[in-house]
Amino acid sequence: MCVFRHASARARRTASAGFFVVDRPPAGSDPTDGIDRRRIKLQNIDRDAELLLADAAGKDRIKLRVEKSGDAYIEILDANGQTVFRAPEQ
Repeated sequence: MCVFRHASARARRTASAGFFVVDRPPAGSDPTDGIDRRRIKLQNIDRDAELLLADAAGKDRIKLRVEKSGDAYIEILDANGQTVFRAPEQ
């Protein structure tokens, strides 16, 4: 698990904070091989709350988001990152 925080140098226009959970590297593999093993990411980007769930390859597959305006949605993504389901629809 890792915790992160980012703030833009441009008068605080962009800021994010959150944490993510990664898979353990397979036995005998190099943990510094550069492969993204992130499975869960919970973040707050400019007051928009987001939860991302990724497959074993590290690709986002489910996105839950509540925007600062109060609008909320869920998206299911295919292996290429394309939305295959969204509720509510745009």
